[in-house]
Amino acid sequence: EQYGLFVGVTSLAAILAPFASWGMGNLLVKNASRDRSVFRCYWGNSLIVTVVSGSVLLLVMMGMAKAFLPREIPWPLVFVVAISDLVFAKILDLGTQAFQAFGLLGKTAKLHVIASLSRVIGAVVLVWAFHRATAMSWSWIYLLASVLTTFLTLVWVNRSLGAPTLPLWRIKPEWLAWCYLPVSLSHQSMYTDIDNIMLVQR
Repeated sequence: EQYGLFVGVTSLAAILAPFASWGMGNLLVKNASRDRSVFRCYWGNSLIVTVVSGSVLLLVMMGMAKAFLPREIPWPLVFVVAISDLVFAKILDLGTQAFQAFGLLGKTAKLHVIASLSRVIGAVVLVWAFHRATAMSWSWIYLLASVLTTFLTLVWVNRSLGAPTLPLWRIKPEWLAWCYLPVSLSHQSMYTDIDNIMLVQR
């Protein structure tokens, strides 16, 4: 039952997650792969858009949870999963795309492995530390794993490729051409995960 509640919340987050970065990671890959001198600009803009948009979507998810998820799901569970998947996990995705833009696919793969491994370790800790694991306890470990891997990503990208800058004027001209991408990705997530949300309601 507790696992089902947790999966229901993460499925709702998966539908909203593509809108957190609004295709900025794709812009980063497109432009930095052609001209490495602009990487710091697009890296900074991608981070700020993701943090701001992810924070707004966090509030949207809290509202959607009241409408689509059972009342027995505590709001802290929704909040913790939302900040993990809509902010921290999306910054990790940007880090993988940053290395991809420079053709460093080995580092991209390592980040994916580290992210998955951190959650596996979290699951082991959950089983070892809690005799009766709850959705809330797993969500905190889930968030901790996301925070640690995101911190590692930021340090690794900044040291390897360059620290971010914020020329915000670059965002608007290209953003409109790429904002359709989240809609497509969200539809894919909806087809994959909406059944989990429906099952939680039963």
